[in-house]
Amino acid sequence: MVHQAGEEVLRRPKKIVICCDGTWQNKDNGWEKDGIFDFTGHPQIPSNVTRIARALLPENSAGHPQIVYYQAGVGTGYGLTNTLLGGATGAGLSENIREAYAFLADNYMDGDDLFFIGFSRGAYTARSIAGMVSSVGLLTKEAMAGFYDIFKDYENAGEKAYKPRYPKTHSEFKLERSSDEAHEYLQAYKAELLRNKLIRDVDIKAIGVWDTVGSLGIPVHPLFQKTIGAASLSEYRFYNTGLDNNVHNAFHALALDETRASFTPTLWSLPPGCTTNLKQIWFPGAHSSVGGSYKDTSIADLSLAWMMSQLRPWLDFSPSYLPDQHALNLKYIAKMQAAGTKPQYPSWRFGVGKIYNPNDGFFRIGGAIDRTPGRYHRTSYDGEVLPETLERTGERVHVSVRAMFDFDGVDAFGKAYVEGNKSLVGWKRVREIDSKDGGEGEERVRYEYEGTDEGSEGRVMEEDELGFYEVQLLALDKEMAAQLM
Repeated sequence: MVHQAGEEVLRRPKKIVICCDGTWQNKDNGWEKDGIFDFTGHPQIPSNVTRIARALLPENSAGHPQIVYYQAGVGTGYGLTNTLLGGATGAGLSENIREAYAFLADNYMDGDDLFFIGFSRGAYTARSIAGMVSSVGLLTKEAMAGFYDIFKDYENAGEKAYKPRYPKTHSEFKLERSSDEAHEYLQAYKAELLRNKLIRDVDIKAIGVWDTVGSLGIPVHPLFQKTIGAASLSEYRFYNTGLDNNVHNAFHALALDETRASFTPTLWSLPPGCTTNLKQIWFPGAHSSVGGSYKDTSIADLSLAWMMSQLRPWLDFSPSYLPDQHALNLKYIAKMQAAGTKPQYPSWRFGVGKIYNPNDGFFRIGGAIDRTPGRYHRTSYDGEVLPETLERTGERVHVSVRAMFDFDGVDAFGKAYVEGNKSLVGWKRVREIDSKDGGEGEERVRYEYEGTDEGSEGRVMEEDELGFYEVQLLALDKEMAAQLM
């Protein structure tokens, strides 16, 4: 945006967007090997975190700067050890959380809007940073001198027999709560930080994530859980990745067709009294179909368009970015079709994308499990699955799922999607006309649970309405638009 000479521009508040990429994802690498021991490779396919960071304009239409802090995923450092340990365990997460939090502490000014974006393990990182900001506030620059001790005190909330470090060196900091009472302890800790004028109590405009996974928000291969993984996980189990009233909006894109056992999704659920606007939407495809990084980006383009639509009220995106990404995908599809493989590689259609099989190679050892929308259970602080079914999850189904079912979508093994998809077994799709004032009315679609899972009886998931950028993509497929709208 160009400002005329003499024009008075109020550039505050800033929009600060923290972008945390997934495991092995780094937008600055540009190149990746086809395997750990392979010296050839190809240009890295960017995740949706990378793409949304690139789509953001430097400032919005009112002249407010949109500042992007991008953080590469764990396992992207140099060397085989970093790749293996960072990718297969929790190594590097704590450092990523501290770095992003420190960036915020250094750059935040009163009134700035905060956004947290992430995919996979980066989704856990984004949620953890936002959780720390909500739980203990945002330290002032002066208070950052004690950040290490405060971070350790936060990190060990819920740990029995832990003795907080910060009060030991700051006599004016009075803390009477035991650390093993995590929620009450953090409330008391934050109150004392406020009393000592060490923090700013800030709100978060939105958290937007793709497919947070793992019982603790961390996908760890079972082989590593049994060996070195357990120790590396213990320090992360008490991070706050939930929601409270400091978070105004929370958006989560979820993958229906991810089957790796270690990639169980970590859904949000609103606690009592929480007023966060929560939307968690199920898309067809595997983990990296929804979060991006597969070569065919048909599904990733949809979940990117969905997230951009959710964030559009507060952030401005380049109007050419999504069409350009779609054009690149059409080139890839044309290349695959020209290769002459049998069966013929399918042409692009809105909502009907290629489903990849994620559970191959190394991940086969960990086993497979189908996802269960609308039927997930609470987990304890240490990751134990509890009997209670999650409530107030804001789960909905994307229209692309209907497209896959009704318009000859196929699963990862070439079966008709209507037969191959197991995640929606027990759910009945219902269509009805919502007529107003005696007019023609519009069709609404919802999914009603008729299965036998105890605690899930009578559950309903509405089909989500298409947003601004999704409608842009749908307009490129007039035949599908006539069928789906």
